Amino acid sequence: MKKRSYNQACSLATALDLIGERWTWLILRGLLTGPKRYKDLLEQLPGIGTNLLAARMKELVEQGIAEKDGAGRQAAYQLTEIGEQLRPISHALINWGRNFTGHLTEDATSRPEWDMLAIEAMFRPERAEGVNVTMGFELSGFVFHLVIRNQQCRAVAGAAVSPDVRITSDSATLIAIGNQETTVQSAEEKIHLKIDGDRNAFRLLFELFE
Repeated sequence: MKKRSYNQACSLATALDLIGERWTWLILRGLLTGPKRYKDLLEQLPGIGTNLLAARMKELVEQGIAEKDGAGRQAAYQLTEIGEQLRPISHALINWGRNFTGHLTEDATSRPEWDMLAIEAMFRPERAEGVNVTMGFELSGFVFHLVIRNQQCRAVAGAAVSPDVRITSDSATLIAIGNQETTVQSAEEKIHLKIDGDRNAFRLLFELFE
């Protein structure tokens, strides 16, 4: 038992050595939403510095967490199979961080792309038995879709082929509807929300996520 506990402690320390450095999780956040070119990651992380980003990406590639596809300026970084194992950990961190949303400053930045990952994290599989649905989104111009199958949810960048419903809106409007601060009808009348397709599928957004 002592040997097992020691190994577990070492595993935690090793994990923190690999992904516990400053900026690393924010880089991983970008990669969890899809492949990114170096300049895309740099744009998402103001203040990181080109040398530090290059060093972090080199470490992630060397450790087999990320890989580089292509060459030159069009080359993109993406997560490996091992890197993808960080997805449920990111979900847990997102949900844990919601305890401290009151500490956010007014100038805290967000992107619809990051909201895609947050929506994925808020999925509650115990509510989705028998649900098979694809929801297409365009949030503030960013296009992605959610696929719900076998009590699992995956957010994917890009448009879906023949989704059950297409939702055009912004994150603030969807949050306001979920918090009952406004209604679907009111949001539609103010042109803050457009629903194309199965409206029952749209309602699942507020039944299967919290």
